[in-house]
Amino acid sequence: MPLTPDSRYRTLAAFFAPDTTGAEHATVAIRLVAPATAGASGVFHTVTAGDTLETLAFAYFGDSSAWWRIADANPAAFPFAPEPGSTVFIPGDVAAGHIERTRPF
Repeated sequence: MPLTPDSRYRTLAAFFAPDTTGAEHATVAIRLVAPATAGASGVFHTVTAGDTLETLAFAYFGDSSAWWRIADANPAAFPFAPEPGSTVFIPGDVAAGHIERTRPF
């Protein structure tokens, strides 16, 4: 679990914690933040098998080290081990499936 210099978690020590199945995962101490408000920008992602903080951060932000943004937006999930079929809030100005053209055709 890489921690970048801009991560809110950069000063916290990493340790291993079990998920609901007892499997150990690297994590950091929880940092409680206010839950997302109804007007917060972002999208809800339906979890599929294999989704992790890092894979979701890469899919939505293009950077797996931005996992902490998703952790902050989902403070009730600790350690973060989403079950397939559950919903996760992805913060920010992201839109699933949104494509933006940068040159005219």
